[in-house]
Amino acid sequence: MGRSDPDLFVPYLILFSVIVAAAANISRDQDALLSVKAHIINDNPRNILAQNWTSNTSVCSWMGITCDIYGNRVTSLTIPDLGLTGTIPSYLGNLSSLQTLVLSHNWFSGTIPREIGNLTKLKELRLRYNKLQGEIPEELGNLAELEVLVLNNNLLTGTIPASIFNLSSISTGLDFSNNSLTGSFPDDMCEGLPRLKGLYVSYNQFKGPIPNNLWHCKGLSSASLSFNQFTGRLPRDLGNLTRLKSLYLGFNNLIGEIPEELGNLAELEMLVLTSNLLTGAIPASIFNLSSMLTALDFTNNSLTGSFPDDTCHGLPRLKGLYMSYNQFKGPIPNNLWHCKDLSTVSLSFNQFTGRIPRDLGNSTKLKSLHLGLNNLIGEIPQEIGNLRNLEILGIDQSNLVGFVPDTILNISTLKILSLFNNTFSGNLPSSKNLIGLPNLELLNLGLNNFSGSIPSFCFNASKLYALELGYNSFSGLIPEALGNLRNLKRLGLRRNYLTSSTSELMSFFSALVNCKSLKVIVLSENPLDGVLPSSIGNHSVSVEEIYMYKCNIHGRIPKEIGSLINLTTLGLGDNNLSGSLPMTLGRLKKLQGLYLQNNKFEGPIPQEFCHFSRLYEVDMNGNKLSGSIPSCLGDLNSLRILSLSSNELTSIIPSTFWNLEDILSFDFSSNSLNGSLPLEIGNLKAVVNIDLSWNRLSGNIPSTIVGLKNLQRLSLKHNKLQGPIPESF
Repeated sequence: MGRSDPDLFVPYLILFSVIVAAAANISRDQDALLSVKAHIINDNPRNILAQNWTSNTSVCSWMGITCDIYGNRVTSLTIPDLGLTGTIPSYLGNLSSLQTLVLSHNWFSGTIPREIGNLTKLKELRLRYNKLQGEIPEELGNLAELEVLVLNNNLLTGTIPASIFNLSSISTGLDFSNNSLTGSFPDDMCEGLPRLKGLYVSYNQFKGPIPNNLWHCKGLSSASLSFNQFTGRLPRDLGNLTRLKSLYLGFNNLIGEIPEELGNLAELEMLVLTSNLLTGAIPASIFNLSSMLTALDFTNNSLTGSFPDDTCHGLPRLKGLYMSYNQFKGPIPNNLWHCKDLSTVSLSFNQFTGRIPRDLGNSTKLKSLHLGLNNLIGEIPQEIGNLRNLEILGIDQSNLVGFVPDTILNISTLKILSLFNNTFSGNLPSSKNLIGLPNLELLNLGLNNFSGSIPSFCFNASKLYALELGYNSFSGLIPEALGNLRNLKRLGLRRNYLTSSTSELMSFFSALVNCKSLKVIVLSENPLDGVLPSSIGNHSVSVEEIYMYKCNIHGRIPKEIGSLINLTTLGLGDNNLSGSLPMTLGRLKKLQGLYLQNNKFEGPIPQEFCHFSRLYEVDMNGNKLSGSIPSCLGDLNSLRILSLSSNELTSIIPSTFWNLEDILSFDFSSNSLNGSLPLEIGNLKAVVNIDLSWNRLSGNIPSTIVGLKNLQRLSLKHNKLQGPIPESF
């Protein structure tokens, strides 16, 4: 046989070497991925990786894995939203051909491995919505081809490494929002990020000024720096970011005026400067800012001045105008309502004057209107009924007068109607021949001069969860139809002229049993003139607070009240209730406030009252309670205020009472208590008020009173005590 030509074997040797190298590479990638799997301690609920990432199948067929066209290297690892729990291993840095790494929306914890900085071909890194902590590794600055870096909604701390601001390939965005990052931004940050389009760093703890040269990021279209601690003035050079579409700088400590140069941002759609310390007037250029602008939010600053009459001329697409909590003056512009796309207008807590423009009826897309706490005059215009998409109407405390227009009852979309603290008068409109408010969830008409009966639209609004009609002049029966409000949580009818049914039993209580979510009942200062029915106990699951002061209620407290197991506050003071206090009150384990003052209760204070382990305040003054103060009251460590004055209590103050070191005030005046005051009164280190006057106490005034450093009022008069009162008093 002839000898073989060695050159013939060279191509085969090269091919063999390539195959061996490729096999080694994909094997190394597989090992790195199996390391990721090994660091996952919870693959629930679907166990996808446990079943799919196995060594007996090609790594390129695994879920979330993409390889190059030859199947030699892993180029993408994308496993978001799988509920994975564990840590990210350093072996991930061996995937040297990786271009995309997405582990978002899982429960990964621990730190970001420094070895990720070895992935020099990486273009996309997304680790958002995990539990990652520690600092951002400086090695991420080695990712020279990175285009997007998303680390928001983790637990990261420390500063952003300087190397990050030199990732010149970053284009899509940097997102560090919702972490606990600190420090400030370098002045030259944009020189290293010339292609940056999105900067998102809200909800952190960054300090210092907003960099003056941020405008060098010529391609920036979105900047979100809200909820930090940035200080200083708004840089005028921001006006050079001519491609900017959204700018969020709210909830910082920015000062000074809004620069006129912001009016140069011709493509701006969103401008949010809420909750800063900005002053001065809004520059006229802002109102001609952009035909694209949809939202202006300057809420909660100290801005002044008035709005131009042609506000809408330069903002034709405006949908949201948020200007509450400032110091704006002057009338609300008539042509504001010519912004045809307006859906939200919030002008509350300012000093606007004049009448509500009738032209507001032209804003037919309006969903939310807040005009409260201004200096408006006049009535609500009838044209408000044209706002057939309105869901929220708030005009609280604005000096408005007159009748509420019946056209309001044509706004069937209305969910919240609040006209609190004005001077409206007359009867509320009836829903007869009108659509009514079937979607109403909250109605607050308190502190006005409304009269007449409670109108039917109130109890036909089946979605209503809060009804506040207090401090008016409503009269007539409390309608049993309130029981139709199955979602009602709060019923406020205080200080009206409402009555109960002709029978002595307050039958509306029985109807309210149908309101399974009812938590708060406020009926004080109405001439109910009846007896509490036993059906009050049928509210056992929901009711937490009852206020029925000055209602001329008589009779006894029914024993069924002990079924209100979630009750935290019971206010029945200033009535004509009599008889003994029911022992069943002791079942109210969650009670924090008990107010039974100025009634005609008699007999002893039940021992069962000592079961009130959460009790904060008790007022039972002005009754005919007798016997001794239960010694077990001294075990109620949560008790802060106790008033038992003007009763017929006898015997000594129990020694356990002096153990209440955190009590703030106690008033036992005008009883027949006897005995002496012990030195242990000095234990009451927090006490502010002590009134033991008009009793039969004797002995020496204890010297330890001088140690009560917080005491502001001490009354011991009309007893038989002797000795000097400490000079500090």
